[in-house]
Amino acid sequence: MLSTELLGALPVAVYTTDAEGWITYYNEAAAELWGHRPELGTTQWCGCWKIYWPDGRPLPHDQCPMALTLKEGRPVRGVEAIAERPDGTRVNFLPFPTPLRDASGRLTGAINLLMDITERHADDLHAAQLAAIVATSDDAIVSKTLEGRVTSWNAAATRLFGYAPEEMIGQSIIRIIPPELHDEEGRILAQLRRGEHIDHYETVRRRNDGGTIYVSLSISPMRNAASAIVGASKIARDITARRDAEKALARHAEEQAALYEFTDRLYRTESLAVVYDAAIDAILVALRCSRASIQRFDQRGVMRFVAWRGLSDTYRQVVEDQSPWPREERNPEPVCVEDAAGARFPKKIKKMVAQEGIGAPRSSR
Repeated sequence: MLSTELLGALPVAVYTTDAEGWITYYNEAAAELWGHRPELGTTQWCGCWKIYWPDGRPLPHDQCPMALTLKEGRPVRGVEAIAERPDGTRVNFLPFPTPLRDASGRLTGAINLLMDITERHADDLHAAQLAAIVATSDDAIVSKTLEGRVTSWNAAATRLFGYAPEEMIGQSIIRIIPPELHDEEGRILAQLRRGEHIDHYETVRRRNDGGTIYVSLSISPMRNAASAIVGASKIARDITARRDAEKALARHAEEQAALYEFTDRLYRTESLAVVYDAAIDAILVALRCSRASIQRFDQRGVMRFVAWRGLSDTYRQVVEDQSPWPREERNPEPVCVEDAAGARFPKKIKKMVAQEGIGAPRSSR
């Protein structure tokens, strides 16, 4: 004999029926879950106003888990359902109907426990939605431990960095950080351990092919159920195109300013030497170099330095009168030399170039 006093004290919904399925008892938690108080002895199988399958299809009362238990004389487990209250609100629940028998084994009724899983269902739905967002996002979304080990890696991260999930999960995030920026990761992890968020932090990361890209990072600490910080979630957005555009715009502005300065000095000049100096200044800005010179043929046909920056006296003495074009050439083609060591220069020229440390600039990316 079940104690109604004990059942009434339970914090979960419980009700009982006789062998025909007529409700003989329910506790307060069951009334709250159903949203109304059915009359004992006149309501069969279940006290729900309406019942639905998890996919939204109506579930007739005489086919509900409690009805199945009484008709087949066995417990029913693992079947979810949705209860609709008279006010239209719905509750996802998990029933646990169990048959009751007397000493001789005759079926006398059943008891059902209804577990409200609405919150869990909402959490599962939310998690599924988040998973879908992560999977389809155009931004690289990565999670990692507080030791910097990758725990998740979405498709956009593969497109951005060139590594497949199986190549990164379990590995250190250091793998995509350039060696000169390794200290940056330690500072980021320290901030995360303090519970701090990092928003729109612009930096450089390394791809699988060895190239580098500019990224904007937003990083948040991840917490467990006890609110302890256990890891981090990182969103990385490729801003290489934007940075390149900004650099090009800044360079164009510098070139325009240099051109304006050059033009202004030409307008105000009273000597050819000032023109040469102005031209050298414009060349340094336009080409972003640290050394430049202007040479011209004198009356004897000797190539002479008329203006220069960053070149030693010794260099000028050795290089002077060394021209790739004859004096009579009127429209010479430009000569571009990327590697002086491999060029067709006299040995003394190559030696001076090496001593001066002259070479093509390396890319900053």
